Amino acid sequence: MATYYICGAIVSPITGMLGDRYGARPLMTAYLVVNRQYFGTGPLATLYGFETMGALCGHASATVLGGLAIYATGLFYPALVLSMIFSLSRVFVVLSMESNKKILIPDWEDGLPAHARTKSQVAEESVRAALLEQVESD
Repeated sequence: MATYYICGAIVSPITGMLGDRYGARPLMTAYLVVNRQYFGTGPLATLYGFETMGALCGHASATVLGGLAIYATGLFYPALVLSMIFSLSRVFVVLSMESNKKILIPDWEDGLPAHARTKSQVAEESVRAALLEQVESD
């Protein structure tokens, strides 16, 4: 267990700090960053929850598939090959995504029912802040 803490602290200071603070469970903070880049600022807790649930289901199913491959063949290589195939497929998915240099879906809340939207003042300030942030980064 000590090796986990040492590797987490060396590989990524953020992972090390979050691991210590939240009981050594790795958090998927990259989803939050990508969500903000795609949708701007707004309530994204449900989306983050679904993304995390999907990632954890993927981790669980990969563990089962890898274990079955090792059990069926008695070798580690099929599990390694499966891992490489799924990793390469994730790389292709990420490379096929649009660039997030700008907010791709700025008015996504307009399609929601009125009770699910943030207040207009908050939404206007959020878009204004996101646009200013985008201009400053260029």
